[in-house]
Amino acid sequence: MSPHHPSSLQTYRRRVRTLAWSRTGEVIYNESAEHASIVIETLFASAKAQVDILSGNLSPSVYVRDPVIREARRFLLASSRSTVRIIVEEDLHGIGNAHPFLTALRGLGTVKLKIADESIKKLYGCHFVVTDNDNYRFESDKSKPAAIACFGHERGASNLRSVYSDIWERCREVPVYSE
Repeated sequence: MSPHHPSSLQTYRRRVRTLAWSRTGEVIYNESAEHASIVIETLFASAKAQVDILSGNLSPSVYVRDPVIREARRFLLASSRSTVRIIVEEDLHGIGNAHPFLTALRGLGTVKLKIADESIKKLYGCHFVVTDNDNYRFESDKSKPAAIACFGHERGASNLRSVYSDIWERCREVPVYSE
């Protein structure tokens, strides 16, 4: 059976959810856009206060899936302190207004967007999502969807949060939802 067969994806989703709720720090590998989407959906579902995303372009094959959007919306509605910060690498015209993921989050809470220019992109070769202080998904090669994810690994998440903050400070802010 293909790893992308619906029943295999359901099994993968159950495994990711189990790891997220147990927060043991066990690593799970994900190798496809479908897997990435399941992990990111679960990162939003298990986040308490902050989700930081470093992505090339918020790939629609990952971020524009109903479960990801549903969990991102739930996360933002759960608390007035919930924050999503996003760094993208592609300066897509009007990304803050036009991207379906961002449009789906309109008016629900704090969503901030920045763009990494060429000089910043040269400083790192990865993409990742880090939530709160102990969960993450890390792509060591940003040209491929293959990654590892970990729930309950404070040291790894803390390191990624530090890297993210450094990159965030160097990027150019883009208005989200401007008219």
